[in-house]
Amino acid sequence: MSNRPLPPSGLPERLTSRRQQMEFLRRLNKAPPQTRIQRASSIVSTMGVYVVLPVCVNYAVFVADWGEEENVFSPARRWFDRKKQAFLTLSPGEQAAAEELRASARPLSSLKPDASASTPSRP
Repeated sequence: MSNRPLPPSGLPERLTSRRQQMEFLRRLNKAPPQTRIQRASSIVSTMGVYVVLPVCVNYAVFVADWGEEENVFSPARRWFDRKKQAFLTLSPGEQAAAEELRASARPLSSLKPDASASTPSRP
């Protein structure tokens, strides 16, 4: 037996402090750090969900050729074609403004430099 006197409670005194015990429990309950492979697979998986999958779905709905017959993607394609046409064409007011601008612009022949104008020579 030990020659140390027992504390008044009769229990042996603590060999570790409360802070050390809390740190031990925190480390025990904490998940181990991810390895490089686990981290890389996590990043690739996240990219697959948020980048690759939406690109594939949009390609399948709006670009892929499903034939001329009516299919489940036809209404979405018609909607997309209307939006694309509206975005890429000018409204009647914009067309009139463009024609007006085109008519008031100088012809390209007036933009050519004069032959009589001297050009600086390079040393």
